[in-house]
Amino acid sequence: APIAGVAAARLAMLALRRRALREYWYDAALLAAAAASYELANVSLRAIRKFGGYYQAPLPKQLIAPTSQVRGNLHMTLQSIQLLFGASYQGRHPQLNLSAELHWVGLGLAAAGLAVAVVTFFPSRTFPSRTDRVSQILAAATICTLVAGVFGTLIQSLSYAHEVAILLPLGAVLAGRMLPPLLPARWWDTSSEQRSSRPATVVFSLLGIWLAAGLAALCFAASWAPLGPPQQQLATWLAGHHCTAGLAGYWQANSTTVVTGGQVLVAPVTPESLDVRHWESSSAWYDPAQSRADFVIAASDPSVPPGGLSILTVRKRFGQPAREYTVGPYVVMVYDYNLLTRLGGRAFPGVPGTG
Repeated sequence: APIAGVAAARLAMLALRRRALREYWYDAALLAAAAASYELANVSLRAIRKFGGYYQAPLPKQLIAPTSQVRGNLHMTLQSIQLLFGASYQGRHPQLNLSAELHWVGLGLAAAGLAVAVVTFFPSRTFPSRTDRVSQILAAATICTLVAGVFGTLIQSLSYAHEVAILLPLGAVLAGRMLPPLLPARWWDTSSEQRSSRPATVVFSLLGIWLAAGLAALCFAASWAPLGPPQQQLATWLAGHHCTAGLAGYWQANSTTVVTGGQVLVAPVTPESLDVRHWESSSAWYDPAQSRADFVIAASDPSVPPGGLSILTVRKRFGQPAREYTVGPYVVMVYDYNLLTRLGGRAFPGVPGTG
């Protein structure tokens, strides 16, 4: 979309200036390629789905947030940007607060790069050399992402910061492309008579100190003992008790499976109805002819993040378990039959024979 939008804008500018037709071809080709890429992506996804690979989940029905949520979305988007750039104090050890303050400099440089790109977006006599096509596309992509975060429905909490993660590389590239040309040309002159320029020495010295301090903070944080995976206790217990396949909520299922190195396969189910969760899962995990699941991981208190399945919901769906074990904040509910036979939603889109 940013490429198509920039190409269309550049074509409009050429038309307004009544430029020669030979100057239109590049942006016209970009516009055509952007349009073709959309349909090519749809064809590719249909082919992948037909051959049993994966299918793309549909977008939420409500993409535009109501007016009452825009202010909250703005606050959450700004917090997400702070987190992405390392400038957030949330959850940070007090000894690393200085590291966050150092990253505010990087965030400021990225914001300055975007501001310059917006001001110089359209060609002019004042800024003829900083309106290149790549910078325009980067600026358009950044603005589109920001608008989607503020007026959309995807940024519900900091857990969704990855939805706007592209802002980090976009900001870095914009800062690198847009800010250096603002410096006087003589600062880049390496001849001996220009090397003693005091402003240049001060600016580059400050940047060097900033980079060195950031590297020192990184090394200091890296020297700390690593935190263990949150599901380590649960994963160790399951592997030690030969519980090899079961069901759980999304967060407990994926992380537990990874922590055990695949020794235990925990398939995710929906928290409300305990049906198959089609998100990031495989149809083979839920096929009773191929797999057997005989335990469910429930949370002692589902209201405590990252939550989990309710014990009451599990009993309502699968009945009274044969055995129950409390492992940290979780309850492992073991059954004497294959739980997959009672799962709903086992039919995966694009996968023949499931159901």
